[in-house]
Amino acid sequence: MDEGAVMEVETGAEEVEQGAEQAEEGTEQVAEGEQQAESTDKGPYTTQFSREYRAALKALEAQHPEQAKYLKQARDNHARLFALTQLEPKGIDGVRERYAMLDGLVRGDFKGPEALTAIQEELAGVEEVDNLLIAGDPKAFDALGEDFNEGLANLTAAYLDRVAQFSPEKFERALLPHFVSTLAESDLVRNSTPWWMSSMPRTTRVLMNQQK
Repeated sequence: MDEGAVMEVETGAEEVEQGAEQAEEGTEQVAEGEQQAESTDKGPYTTQFSREYRAALKALEAQHPEQAKYLKQARDNHARLFALTQLEPKGIDGVRERYAMLDGLVRGDFKGPEALTAIQEELAGVEEVDNLLIAGDPKAFDALGEDFNEGLANLTAAYLDRVAQFSPEKFERALLPHFVSTLAESDLVRNSTPWWMSSMPRTTRVLMNQQK
């Protein structure tokens, strides 16, 4: 490896180490006053141990400059593992568990991250339909799609019973035009004399006359 490449590797290692130092400082501030403060002094990837480890490596580097590139690599590796532990306390084992969980997701023809994206898009669509239903917007039926038409038709009677219970006025308002239209086209009305219509509510008579 030429001298320029070596300098780039060492510079990258120093940047990683500096990032790890900043992460450790932030972790130390968060840990202050918590009941788990005692446990932060144990293990190779705690703030205190990491500082002592880096100090020891730097001391060795000063004593053995010929081993500097190996000691810097050791600091670099520790800094990376320290940063990893901040993201996942279980370290690489925890990362493997999370990756296996993500890779095990399946949705249709998609797997892993693509399956997760598909699930998120479906949930967004469900939320959109929910909001339309809550607002009483008829566009909710369009959002559901034609695949739901037969099922919705089968639910008509149950839904009407539900509306009749919690909102009789809306139930009557919705059904009356359909009832009048059906009645106006029936043989009962077509073959009957108008005398019986006088006993019907005025609104019904008007609607029936409009249907003729």
